[in-house]
Amino acid sequence: MIEAVGLTMNDDPQASDTHEPAPPPIVEAGGRRKRPRRMAGWKLALIICSILVIGALVLAAVLMAALFKHAAFSDMMGQYRVMMECEAQIEQIGAALRRYEVGHEEYPSKIEDLYPDYLASRSLLRCPADPRDADSGPSSYAYTRPKPGASDETAVLVCGRHRVSNSLPPTIIRLMKNGKVVHTPEAPMDGSGEVRGGAVPGKR
Repeated sequence: MIEAVGLTMNDDPQASDTHEPAPPPIVEAGGRRKRPRRMAGWKLALIICSILVIGALVLAAVLMAALFKHAAFSDMMGQYRVMMECEAQIEQIGAALRRYEVGHEEYPSKIEDLYPDYLASRSLLRCPADPRDADSGPSSYAYTRPKPGASDETAVLVCGRHRVSNSLPPTIIRLMKNGKVVHTPEAPMDGSGEVRGGAVPGKR
């Protein structure tokens, strides 16, 4: 009877499957066991992810630098436009001074005396870079009344409110007696420490 039971268990295919021995591990020539391929795939995926993260950080840094440079350039162009507006206003003041000189045979004692007879708007006496109210208060520009017989190269009006870039010195705009408007990166100083042709506001 025991033999019959044994034959029955051996004849059952499911029973024989459950008792199959596990396949032997793959061993390399040196006797070391090979690592499963899925471990190598995991490392490869980790390396790829690291490369992608580093690439994303580098790209973000490049984009931030480009945006910063664009913002700095936009600010510099804005400052340059304000300086050009100021220069245009100084040219109009120069024309008004010449008309005043023709009518009075001398320059006005104050630059504010040009309004309203020789300047259409008092706002022309206020530099566009000056945040104060343009229709009241003193002029933004430093005015020096030229003496009789003064040279045509004498500075009559000076503005020192413009700095195109923080890395550059302030730009000084000057109106000469001959009507020429010039701008230089530094203010010419006389022995007293003041700008020749009038002190620049805020530079005393």
